[in-house]
Amino acid sequence: LKAFSVKDPYYVVLVHNHPSGNVSPSPSDDFTTQKTNLICEIHGVNVLDHIIVHKDKHFSYHQSGRLEYVKKSTDLKKILKESYFILKKMQDNLQLEIMP
Repeated sequence: LKAFSVKDPYYVVLVHNHPSGNVSPSPSDDFTTQKTNLICEIHGVNVLDHIIVHKDKHFSYHQSGRLEYVKKSTDLKKILKESYFILKKMQDNLQLEIMP
């Protein structure tokens, strides 16, 4: 998202693949969409869609209505808690000293 501040976009579309062939969104995909949407909102950028692809198949959060649901269900406390545990795990793995 650092590039956003350089280019100043109004909109963004997230796209990634599921090599397994199952294009259904996972809870992790929803959580990533929520985190990205929150960061984008802070910077005045609108997430238009999150598309999951595999060969000739795709899933669109926008077309399915899931994007609005995920945006409305963004839980800042959950995101901050999850981010803390990720940072804590990185700290433990790298044996870094991070302020409490």
